[in-house]
Amino acid sequence: MKNSKVAHVLLVLSLAMSPSCTFLKSKFSKESHLSGKPDQIVMFDANAPLVSPGAEIVRRLADLDPSLAVFVPDVETVERSVMKKTIYDAPDQEQKDTNKPAPPLPKELKQLLKPASYEERVRSTGAGLIMFQSGGVSAADRMHAAGLIGGLLTGLKQIFSESHKSASSAGSVKDRKVETKDGTTSTMGAELSFNDDGSSAFGLEIKTESEKDGVKVMGEMTGKVEGLDCPNAEGQVPLTVRLRLGGVAGGVGYTQELTAFIRATVDDNADIATTTMDLTQGTREVTKGRETYVETAMTVQYERDRENFRESNWRLVRNSQSITEDLKQAEASARSGQDSALAMAMTVLAIAEHKWQNGGCVQIVANSPGNVATSSTTQIPVKVTHKFGGADVPSKLEATLSGEASIDPKLIPRTAGTLNYVAPGERNKNATIQLKASSRRGRATLDLTASTGGQSFRADGVSNGVSFTGEICSLNKPFSIDAKFPGGTAKTTFTSDSAATGSTSVSGGGGGCVHTGGGNYNLTTNPDGSGTLTWTTTDKLACPGFSNSRTATFTLPLKPAPEISCP
Repeated sequence: MKNSKVAHVLLVLSLAMSPSCTFLKSKFSKESHLSGKPDQIVMFDANAPLVSPGAEIVRRLADLDPSLAVFVPDVETVERSVMKKTIYDAPDQEQKDTNKPAPPLPKELKQLLKPASYEERVRSTGAGLIMFQSGGVSAADRMHAAGLIGGLLTGLKQIFSESHKSASSAGSVKDRKVETKDGTTSTMGAELSFNDDGSSAFGLEIKTESEKDGVKVMGEMTGKVEGLDCPNAEGQVPLTVRLRLGGVAGGVGYTQELTAFIRATVDDNADIATTTMDLTQGTREVTKGRETYVETAMTVQYERDRENFRESNWRLVRNSQSITEDLKQAEASARSGQDSALAMAMTVLAIAEHKWQNGGCVQIVANSPGNVATSSTTQIPVKVTHKFGGADVPSKLEATLSGEASIDPKLIPRTAGTLNYVAPGERNKNATIQLKASSRRGRATLDLTASTGGQSFRADGVSNGVSFTGEICSLNKPFSIDAKFPGGTAKTTFTSDSAATGSTSVSGGGGGCVHTGGGNYNLTTNPDGSGTLTWTTTDKLACPGFSNSRTATFTLPLKPAPEISCP
């Protein structure tokens, strides 16, 4: 008997939620179930403040009860403060003054996209974290806010990732902050976890409560992004994003749940080739004792540069009976929710794309030639590795030379490989070798330097009974050589007038004596890269009770040391 009552209750609830799905689906528009297309999303205002999910929730509640709009400023202020605390406390964030604008992102992620409205075509522009900006109450602004909050999730995920230096191993990073001011309290909790397969999941919860004149408002956001930020070996990027915005105040309530399953494929140039997004939205509003709910789902697909956009598999999943009283409003709610889910998904994918296209996933491993002899040839082994795990990533590598003389080859179709740098035949020439790698796992860049202006040498020998050791990183910069002699030590500093001549100064001592002096030097180089350093110095030795001086010439052989470079 008890089981039959439970079954009866479930049946009633089922009928209350979805007796008219087939009927309603036939009544909904046969045209697009979105308000726009991906190529109509405009990019952002980089200098706008942090988005406040709680303030966005209150705005939506204020659509149902305009008197609640007075809560927006306090909720926004307190939530922004608690989010700033989280950002400033994250590792690798240099700025600690919470009165200044929040820092954008970790150093390698400072330029990201941020959707601002749904009215014009895309304008790709740089700088700024997607968390910077708040939305409004129109359908376009709701979509805007969903994109920003999706960016908040992914942006904080990147910041938290900085604190997990070995993302190739399982682990987690957690944080929780509370901020209270003038009757408003906001609590923020975040957790990032890494899995052995390289995937990660970031969860964020912000709950804010505020009270004015006996009226209470509560808003809560929960969100999660999980999957791969970096393409796998097959160039696949699977990501799942879930976002729930909910709030209550007095007799009104609002809840929106968005889910996006993102599946992107990446080509050998690290560009997105195809994108498929399965989107689900559910929107519930409660006002004046009346509740409406509509849940829909659909699939959108497009190709590189957001071309060939298409929708499919639209379906009405569930709805309350009450929406049959206003089909136009029900369809508007569904369309707005689907717009929001699309904006959220595209924002999350845009941040991941920026990461793998700007050195966040792979790196070039190569050493600069540094100081080289004129007309010499230096071999430069090059490979590309994944930042998480260190595995080799076969990549196309392009080499471009700025300066003199030549680099060969200019293209390695598939790393690993070796570049050959030929130095110019003149002294004091500099060059930069710009490397760019790309594959379906990501892009990376690296600049290598070479110079004939400061050949490097290592000094080690004995002259006039004094032992000398030292390193010369460049003939155009001051260098020092240490001396050891019976009873003491000294340091001779060489300051160049040119690459071949200059002056010397000596300081040292031992056994209570002080050793000072100076003179001049000249340096000659040989075709094989070796050299000879000769200097004449007049030194004075001052000891307790006596002093002495002498002039002597020292000669020291120099061996080429291309591995030495100046700081």
